Amino acid sequence: AYNETIQCFIIGKADINSLTLSLNRQQQAQRNFISALQNYWLNYYKIRRLTLFDFAAKLSLSDRFDFNGGKLVK
Repeated sequence: AYNETIQCFIIGKADINSLTLSLNRQQQAQRNFISALQNYWLNYYKIRRLTLFDFAAKLSLSDRFDFNGGKLVK
């Protein structure tokens, strides 16, 4: 939408206010996307920590943890 507004601005069919509004909307959409992505990963690792399960590797994290020494077992 922003690129279309730029083209309209160049040929005189849009004013500077429309161009600025379009840019602001694009930037807000980018911020919303980054925020959603951040929340996704924060919640993924929170669920992983609470369940002690690695969903990607499909194995329990507690099996790989030495509770006496407090270290990961390789």
